[in-house]
Amino acid sequence: MSVKVTPEIRQALRRLIDEWGSALEVERRTHIANSTISRYLSGRLSRMNSATWSVLAPHLTPLLPPQTENAAGDLPPLPQPRDIFKKILYDDRISDVERVKFLRLLVEPENHSEEPPQPRPG
Repeated sequence: MSVKVTPEIRQALRRLIDEWGSALEVERRTHIANSTISRYLSGRLSRMNSATWSVLAPHLTPLLPPQTENAAGDLPPLPQPRDIFKKILYDDRISDVERVKFLRLLVEPENHSEEPPQPRPG
């Protein structure tokens, strides 16, 4: 399955580049080549494969207008959590340090102290 790169998706991609500071930063964080991003923006690539969409969708979807639809008439599907985990855990381009950072975000509460919680008396 591929996703049509609509003007709304191109605009969301431009907004993402603005938020993150550069297309190179988008490449660094997503592992989508800067040249590919450039081709989406210029319209030279009119379709995005499902693997690329699954990486970009979590970042682009919040930047899309609420009514953005693809050629089939519905929003492109978001990646499933299982697919995201597989990508993070098994992609050899992601360092072990980055994997640990990601997993810590999932399992550690935001406000944690260095002291373990004390048992309640009683």
